[in-house]
This record gives sequence, C-alpha cells and structure tokens, in this order.
Amino acid sequence: MLKLLQLSPYLKQYKGRLVIVIITGAIMSGCTASLAYLMRDLFTAFELKNEKQIYILPLAVFGVYVLHAIARYIHSFLLKFTMDKIVARIRVDLQDKFLKLNLTYHFNFKTGGAGLLSQTLNDVNIIGNGLMILADMVREPITVTFLLATMLYIDWKLTLATLVFIPVILGIMRAVTKGLRNHSYNQLDRLGELSSTLKETFDGIRIIQSFNLESEMRKKMSTVTDKYLKTRRSILRREEASGPLFETVGAFTFSAVAIYIGQNILKSDMRIGDFVGFLTAMFSMQPSIKKLQEGVVRLQQSIAATDRIVDTIQDEAEVHESTEALPFPKDWDEIVFQDVTFRYKETEILKSLNFSIKRGQQLALVGESGSGKSTIINLLMRFFEPNTGKILVGGIPIQNINLKDLRKNIAFVSQDVFLFNDTIANNIKSGDFSKDMDFLPSSVSANAHTFIDKLERKYETKVGERGNLLSGGEKQRISIARAFYKDSPLLILDEATSALDSINEVEVQKGLDKLMDGRTAIVIAHRLSTIVSADRILVLKNGMIVEEGTHKQLLEKAGEYHRFYELQARL
Repeated sequence: MLKLLQLSPYLKQYKGRLVIVIITGAIMSGCTASLAYLMRDLFTAFELKNEKQIYILPLAVFGVYVLHAIARYIHSFLLKFTMDKIVARIRVDLQDKFLKLNLTYHFNFKTGGAGLLSQTLNDVNIIGNGLMILADMVREPITVTFLLATMLYIDWKLTLATLVFIPVILGIMRAVTKGLRNHSYNQLDRLGELSSTLKETFDGIRIIQSFNLESEMRKKMSTVTDKYLKTRRSILRREEASGPLFETVGAFTFSAVAIYIGQNILKSDMRIGDFVGFLTAMFSMQPSIKKLQEGVVRLQQSIAATDRIVDTIQDEAEVHESTEALPFPKDWDEIVFQDVTFRYKETEILKSLNFSIKRGQQLALVGESGSGKSTIINLLMRFFEPNTGKILVGGIPIQNINLKDLRKNIAFVSQDVFLFNDTIANNIKSGDFSKDMDFLPSSVSANAHTFIDKLERKYETKVGERGNLLSGGEKQRISIARAFYKDSPLLILDEATSALDSINEVEVQKGLDKLMDGRTAIVIAHRLSTIVSADRILVLKNGMIVEEGTHKQLLEKAGEYHRFYELQARL
C-alpha cells in the first residue's frame, strides 16, 4: 500500500473529492452497522408485539437504505471518475516523460515502443484499479469496526470467541499472497511482449506477407501468449483460492455461532432479536472482509505496476537543461566538434572527433554504415550526449543552450520520413506550429504543390499512419516543405534521397537544393553524386575522420572517397 502512496501527488490534486469519498464511505459503513441494530430491535418488537415499533422501525430501515443508496451513488461516482482523471493524468505525464527521455533509453528498452505503450495502457489501468481498491481498504475497516461494536454490544463474549478465527484468516491471506507480486511483475512483462509482438506484426505486415512469414509470426504470438497464460494461471489460482477458503471459514464460524445462540435462546438467555441482530452484523461483515482479502491480493499487482511506472517517471535518462540555459546565438560563426567521443554500450562509435563547419557552408559526411555519421547528427541535436569532448555553436557549448531553442534552429530531413496521421497541411505546419503564416510557398519551394493540387481534397488530404497513403517521393517532398516552413538557419539532411527512384530523386533534389540555398547544411550522403558541390566532405571510418576536402580534392587523393566513388560508378 505504501508503494501506491508514491502516487500521492496525483491524489493531492483531488483531495476535496477524496474527502467527500471518505465521508460518504463512512456514512455507508454507519448505515450497514445501524441495520444490525434496527433488525435486532425490529425482531424484538415482533417478539414482544410492540405495535408502535412494528410500524416505526420498518420506516427507519427504509430511511437507512435510502441514505445508504444516496451515499453509495456519490461515493462510487466520485471515486470512479476521480480515478479515471488520475489515470488520464498519469498517462499524459508518462507520454511527457517519454518525450523527454533520451534516445539511449528508448533504444535500450527491452520491449521497445510497444513495451512503453503497454506501460501506458495496461500498467496504468492496473494502478487505477489499485487506487480503487485503496478506497475499499479505507472504507471497509470502518464498516468492520462499526459491525464489531454492534456485535460486542449484543454479546461481547460471543464476539471475542469469533475473533479467534482472525489468525486463521491472516494465515490464509499470507499463503495466498506469497509470491504473487513476483508473478505480477512477470505478468506485466508478458503483456509488454504481447504488445511488442502485435506492433511488430502491424509494422512489418508487408514484409511478413511478402516472405510468407505468417506461420512464424503465429508461432511467436502463440509462444508469448502461452507465457502470459502461464503467469495468469499462477495469479488466478491464488486470487480464486482465497474466496472459497474465506467462505469456508465464514460458514464454519456461522454454524458455531448459530449453535451457541440457539442454545441460549432455548435457555431463554437471549432474545430472537439479539440472534437476528448478531447474525445480521456478522453477515454484513462478510462482504467487507472479503473485499479486504481481495484487496490485499489485487494490491500486489497494483504495487508491481506502480513500481514500473514510478521508476519510469523518476528515471534520470533525460536530456538535462542547464540551470542558466542561453538562447541560440544569432551571430554564431561556426559549429565546432572538439575531441568528441561517444560510446554506445561497450562500443566506441566516435573517437576524439575534431572538425568545424563555418556558417553558410555545406558539409557532407561520407562513410560506411556504422562509421558514426548519424551519431554526429544525434549529438548535435542532443538526442545523445557525448562521453567526452564538447560541441560548440558560436563558442557556446550546446549543453548551455536552451534545448527547444537549439532544436528550433535546426531543420531535419531524414531518409526515414515520418508523417503524422493528419492532413498534408498540418504535416507541413508541424515544422513550427507557433507560426501563423501561409504554408503554400513552402510547398511550392519543395516541389510538392504540383502533386498535392491534383488530390481530391488537396491540402486537407489525410496521409495515413506514417504517411503510408503517399508514395516515397511524395512523403519526402512534404518533409522538405515542413523544413521550408520551419525556416531554420541550420539544415541536416540524413540520406534524404537514398530510398528514391531516379525520377523522384530529381524532383526531391530540386527541393533540397532550394532548401540548402543560404543555409548551413550538414549532409549525410549515400549517393556521392548529390554532394559534388559541397564545400567540404568528411570521410569517416570506425568513428574517425580519415579524409577531408572537396569532391575534386578527394578524388585526386585516390583514397577512401575515391574507392566509394569508383564502386558507385560501376553500379
């Protein structure tokens, strides 16, 4: 239960509502206990033929039921809706946290984006159920206390005798919950694997079908599902075993009490009203004890989910802002990589890298896969942090520049185009939603307007998930239009034309040429024909710069760059 209290900041936001929930819960408990008194008095009135009380007490019972019903409605509605709001708030905060966590965290997460999605949906839902159970854990002890007071008032000796079964109940509870929390952790992991497998199926549906991998994916899903079911079986066995065990103890207690009371009635030591009142209190206590028992069992699952969520929220793998973050310098003259080293896990990707790019220059990065080209870009945009060394913009370390301002001044066009499942217009304007300007010039400059204008809904056309309703060239031109709309002084092109056919490449390259005009550009090149006019070309190998110069100079050196050029010329 203490684990769930780590979520107290969320509870404090609704403390007024939660106070009402507690008060109405106490009213419900009081009503439940008062019914035992009223039933005792009513049957005593029947036994004594008290005409006045025979008419008054049923009305009192009716009044208590009405009060209980009103309190229950307020209690249940406020509790459930407040828990829904807290769950929604946790999900929003989780998404905000995911957006702040650096790429290393996302890359290393064992079940990937699907696992994070499972946390956001499944884990948070379990936490919501746990918070609901917490309300029971507050209300039901009050009910049990009131009912115990009633039983003590009617027959304190018999009440104390029934309490000897508490150690038995506690022993059952301990046996049932043993190991349940570990199984709950496993269940959440299995749910993450299920989500990951499903996401993999959806994302890779074209590859799966084209390579006839349906049976393999079915086997994978069956394996993950079997693991999940095995864990669920262990949890359900414990959950469902507790109910019958408690009911058996309760039935035995009732039988013993009934025999004892029956003997006292025969001896005239107890009235029938006392018998009814005592048993009413005892029966009314059964649901409360059962809810407490189920609550203890289910809380183990909520605690496991809370641990995972709290760990994520408190994770420090964020890109940290400087306490005195500076704006992006307007008069910067160059970007400098100074002795930059970067390791990913145990692999050294960049090794004491040193280079600079002057404002207005076009710098191209060339090298085999894994040579460190994309890492340079990721470090510049602060998706990662260097292990050693500095990256300076206008002499200011980028760690000291406001993160949003840094990224606002960088436009990024990637080979792997990502478009939102929205209209073409909104995808272009996503370059900078803070701007209120016409996006049409950006579309024209990117050579995108011609094909968009032929669409039935033109700029209001939905592009589908990740832009899948458009061709590769169309998606790329929209991404270039987005970069035009952002209008940042620094441009990064990450193999922006490598996945296109020759015709689309020509159209896209026209847009890129316009986009680079007057801007500082860093280009990761796959096709060397696209960088022949670059001011400088850096050739990387194993995280180091092995050659540097213009296209012409590097060809004359007849080194690594010349080898790449010759290989492409033969294709």
